[in-house]
Amino acid sequence: MRRRRALFILIGAGTAVGVGFLAYRPFGVNSASLCRRLTDDFRRHIGPKDVSSLSVVGALDAMVSYFQEVKYHNDRSTPYGDALLFQYGVYNWGRGENFDFDLTRQVVFEPPSPAEADDFIIQLSLTSRFSPEPFRSFAPLTKWSVDFPKLSDFAAFIRGSGAYPLVLQQQRRTLDLHASAQ
Repeated sequence: MRRRRALFILIGAGTAVGVGFLAYRPFGVNSASLCRRLTDDFRRHIGPKDVSSLSVVGALDAMVSYFQEVKYHNDRSTPYGDALLFQYGVYNWGRGENFDFDLTRQVVFEPPSPAEADDFIIQLSLTSRFSPEPFRSFAPLTKWSVDFPKLSDFAAFIRGSGAYPLVLQQQRRTLDLHASAQ
């Protein structure tokens, strides 16, 4: 996201005494609107398909192609400014245990004004959840796309991960698309 600036002229006693640019927050830009934007963009990207109808392979392909094809004007000063995060493990988030097989896109947007010190860090997660029993022998795994020279290498890593062949064989409990601000 580009910082928006407005030209201002300071008038004192009928004479221009200063000219400059003032950064301002575009109307409606906040973490909630950015979460909605990423969610809506992903849904548009997959077309008429319902998110819940995506297979594990389809979900992986959809998130990788969304990352490749949908670009954001964001803070690229960090390698994690726009990156994919792959993670899996057995977790209990308060609703019983599940094995989560997750691909998340993280986008870091610069603050819209210098008065705001913190960037907007938005994460759009596509999480397949399975019964934990077949996956208990797998240690939790976390890997960023920036750890690979090419996106295709990252996708190959996911397909070669220990749990991948097993998730293809198991009945998925749910597939959730969720955006959050950090």
